[in-house]
Amino acid sequence: MKHYILLGDDKFNFDIEKVYSPKNYKIILIGNEDAYRYLDPTKSYIFEKMYAEKKLTPESLSPLIQDIIQKAGEQSVFIITPHEECLMVAANLRNRLSIPGDSVNAIERFRNKLIMKKILEKSFIPTPKHLSFQNIQFQNNPNGYIKTVSSYLGYPIFVKPIDRVGSIGAEKLLTHEDLLQWCLQHQHDEGCYELDEFIDASIYHCDSIIQNGRVIFSAVSEYVNTCFDFRKGQAAGSIILHDNHEDSILIKQFNTLVLEALVPPANCVTHLEVFKMLDGKVVFLEIAARAPGGLLPQCYEMRFGFNLEEVLLRLQMGIECDLSPKIGPLVAYLVIPPQAGVIKAINPFTIKSEHEVKWHHKVGDQLRILSIIVDTVAQIKIWGDDYTQLRQDLNLLSQHKFYVIEEGS
Repeated sequence: MKHYILLGDDKFNFDIEKVYSPKNYKIILIGNEDAYRYLDPTKSYIFEKMYAEKKLTPESLSPLIQDIIQKAGEQSVFIITPHEECLMVAANLRNRLSIPGDSVNAIERFRNKLIMKKILEKSFIPTPKHLSFQNIQFQNNPNGYIKTVSSYLGYPIFVKPIDRVGSIGAEKLLTHEDLLQWCLQHQHDEGCYELDEFIDASIYHCDSIIQNGRVIFSAVSEYVNTCFDFRKGQAAGSIILHDNHEDSILIKQFNTLVLEALVPPANCVTHLEVFKMLDGKVVFLEIAARAPGGLLPQCYEMRFGFNLEEVLLRLQMGIECDLSPKIGPLVAYLVIPPQAGVIKAINPFTIKSEHEVKWHHKVGDQLRILSIIVDTVAQIKIWGDDYTQLRQDLNLLSQHKFYVIEEGS
């Protein structure tokens, strides 16, 4: 019998019970504290075994997985994950332990932002001007390095790790002094960073399903603020566009070029983000071989009848999934960030579109600012068949002050 080792370092954005089939295979969960923090304890019966690990690295997990292989048999163990920061861990473990599945090479081009841009530039696909952070050059000649970088990129400069998710570690630098201070703070970091020209433009995402090496589904949404904006205190979300919307058509064409150049894993889900400039030009931002985050898996399920995170896991497992779209209403979502302090009051709102609000906090709760987008005060899903009304309501909500913080708290 097959044994699927499920790696998790985040919330699972689908009902994991839907892939439960104990007569056909076993699922073993290996997760860190973030995965267990959001896991419904009533669903523990789904897993043959559950392991809690402080670190999810190839080095730390190899002995445990070798033990699982010895007990289950070499040909029956596979590693799966829907979480972006576990994808390379899974690929490295497969390489180390000769487990079938997506290789490091297949995943790296969808994780390392510098590698993906390098590949796309060879295919003449527009990317922002960018540089890798050269800490040794900075240490040898700080003023010269700052001058070279700023002369090439201009200001603002957007810096971010080359392999993180959700704008973790990202900063917007406005001046020479900002850049100097950032370089001083990060000159000894072990991680790698990229420095990009800052592009002020509308941002979209295109989410695709690839099965047996062929794109069988794609859909385009427009962001209302981004993960970076969320980390800076603004509500963030997106709205799914009609297939016949001019932006949807344009960005799907761009998505095709990107996927042809990067060659994704044969069975996966991809999440592409792009800029659309005022002149209509589309510019690559980044791409990942995973389902979109936030409420988007649930939004796609309402719109098309399937949850993209569940689809990703099913594709990795090679088990059946119904991918025939069942067109429902247009859907948008918004997540509300925390502001440090005690909630004094919650402000109601009125919109015309149908909607669902889930509050994760109440009056009297102490909020603290956390670093990841799953740490929300509230989340809102709105839907309807009238795109114009839906967009108006989403814009209204994005400007709404949902709660009041007590002074001095």
